Order: sequence, then C-alpha cells, then structure tokens
Amino acid sequence: MRFRYAILLLIANLMVTSCSRKPQYKRFTYWDFEQMHEARKSLKRSLYLFNTPYNALIDSADQAMGEGPFSVTNRSVLPEGANAHDYLSFGAHWWPDPSTSNGLPYVRHEPEVNPDAGINTRSLQHMSQHVQELSLAWFFSREKQYADKAGEIVRSWFLDSLTRMNPNLDHAGSIPGRTPGRGSAVTEGIALVTMLDGIVVAETSGGLRGSEERHIREWFQSMFQWLLDSPMAVEAGTLTGRHALGRELQLLAIAHFLKDDEFVQQRIPSVTLPLIRKMVGEEGRISADLRGNGSFAERVECLEYLFKIGEIGRRTETDVDGYMQSDSGLVRRVLDQMILEYQALQTSDGENTDNDKAFGKLGVLIHFAAWQFKEPSYGELWDNAFSKKYGHYPDLLVLPGHENL
Repeated sequence: MRFRYAILLLIANLMVTSCSRKPQYKRFTYWDFEQMHEARKSLKRSLYLFNTPYNALIDSADQAMGEGPFSVTNRSVLPEGANAHDYLSFGAHWWPDPSTSNGLPYVRHEPEVNPDAGINTRSLQHMSQHVQELSLAWFFSREKQYADKAGEIVRSWFLDSLTRMNPNLDHAGSIPGRTPGRGSAVTEGIALVTMLDGIVVAETSGGLRGSEERHIREWFQSMFQWLLDSPMAVEAGTLTGRHALGRELQLLAIAHFLKDDEFVQQRIPSVTLPLIRKMVGEEGRISADLRGNGSFAERVECLEYLFKIGEIGRRTETDVDGYMQSDSGLVRRVLDQMILEYQALQTSDGENTDNDKAFGKLGVLIHFAAWQFKEPSYGELWDNAFSKKYGHYPDLLVLPGHENL
C-alpha cells in the first residue's frame, strides 16, 4: 500500500511539474498562445495557411544560428564616466569636431547620420530579433538547436559576468563632450521588451534553466527601477510623442513580465492614458514627435506601442480608453487615421520604398485589428492591400487575424 501511494504521489508530482511550465505562456505580453497553438497544429497537419510565414521564420532562425552571441562589451569606445558593461549610443547627427585635438565636444551636422551612432544599438536590436526568431522556431519545429541558441544569446547579453549589459540606459544618445545620455534615447530600450515573449518561450523550451530564469527577472527588476526613477528616464516621460510613450510601454511590459499586475492597473489610468490623450487629436491623428507631428513611420511606431499597451491592459483587465470595446476606442481611431494616411501615400507616391517597413508593420496591425475589434473590413483590407507583399511576416504566427473570426 505504501509503495502504491508513493508511486501515485510521484506521478502526481510529475504531472504538476510537466504542466506547471505551460501557464507561463499566459504571461505573454503581446503574443497570443492560442494563435500559436492553432498555427502549430495547422503546420503539423500540412495545411497551407501558415506555411509562408513559417518558412520565412525558419530561414531567419537558420541565419541567426550562425550569428552572435551579442554583447555591449564588443566595442573599442568606452562611455564617459562608465564601464565596459554600460550600453552606449551617440546622437545620430553628432560628429567629432575636426578643429579640436580630441574631437570634443561633438558638433551637430544635420541631416548627416554618424554611422558610429548606433555603436550598441544594432547589437541590441539583432539580439532581440534573434531571440524572438529562435524561440519561435523551437516552438513550431521543436528542434532543440534553436532553443539552445536562443538561450546562448540571452545568457551572453543578460547573465554572463564578462559580457552582460548593466540594467540601465544612462549612456543612450550620448553626445561626447556635452552630455553622457539623453531622455529622448530611452526608446532604444524598446528592443529589450519586444523580446520578453521570446524569453518566456526560451525558458519553457529548456534553453534557459533553473536559476537563470530568476536572474533574468532580477535584471529586468533593476531595469524597471531605472525606468521608473532615473533622471534620464523621468526626462523621457516629460517629452511628448513616442519618447514618453516608449517609456510607458517599457514600464508596463516589464511589470507584466514580472507579474506586477497591480502596477499596470494603477499606471494605465493615472499616467499612461493622460499621456496618450494628449498625443491623439479628435480625428485620431497621433503626434509622434516634439513638434506635434512626426513622420509616417514614427506614427506607425506609436500605433504599434498603443496596440501593445492595449494588450497589456486587456491581459490585466485594465481598459485603455475603449481598447476592449469593438466600436469606438482610441486605438481604433488612430488605426483608422493611419489607414487613411497610408491610402493617401499610395495614391500620391505609388510604391514608397522609404516607408516599406512601416507599411508592413501597419499591415500586421490591420490584420490583428480584424480579430481584436471583430471587424471583417480590416481583414478585407489586409487581403487586398497587404497580404501579397507582407504575408510572409512571422508575426502572423503569433497574432490572430480575420481568419480567426
């Protein structure tokens, strides 16, 4: 009898252990687990619906297998008053002064862009993108090599004592000889939070194990505190447009990742919503920069931030000014305005390659909006204007669309 009881207890414990990892998917900030699950089932059954984005994902993941790992320490320049583990970027239009012996202070030359400005930015963006691609490649293929590579990249950027990044952006947007960092560059940290869902999958895949999961969260807890309290981050919050909105998205996404739903529920109505309402005009036109406008691409970027904030709110039962309603929410008004702007650009410029990336991003949001707002016309717009050119985007594997209506 004791032996049988011990066996039953062991089986129960194994069942709890094996099932305990799945609920982590519920902490996705933006990805939709049900969509991912359905896409995986479709691929297993050799149905055609998700073949194109899946093949594109595997191609990207295979390329990522030969790149990285990445680190802020892979540079020859040291930030003023900092150490090798501090993230560094320069103001895009600032250059060494040729009239001084050491090039200091930097001088502004606009519109020329200093190719050295993104000294760590490119590595951060590649790291973030690769973790997402590799973790998704594992999820859909169950090939262990992808999980192991994702874990290697995360470990190098966040955990390894020789290569890890310090959890701050004190030296983002620096101008040597003038300022060590600027609040307007805090948005560079967006790449850190767009990969949070990828980290959740990496943990579930076994690419990250045991204490590494705890240390990752300790890192993001420190980053969260920096975003909340540092003078540079507070300055970002006083700026209008995407700079302040980008800080809000980072705070909310990290809080959700850390399961601090109370922070999200308090922050959205008290700080985030008043900021958004200042940015959005009555017709839904959103101001993305300090001058109250911004480029088309910058406004699409803000729209993407709004969707992600809306999703964080929805998953913590906190409505973002009608986001969870199907007819008249603020996010939908901005989307409709951006669609009008897109159509105007198509009429006036034809193929506008400068905005191609923004068009693709807008298309994915329109595809998702068809499901979120239960509006078939968005699905028709995706099919007619976007699906042929952007139907390979892996986002379609993780976000539902009009096919799910």
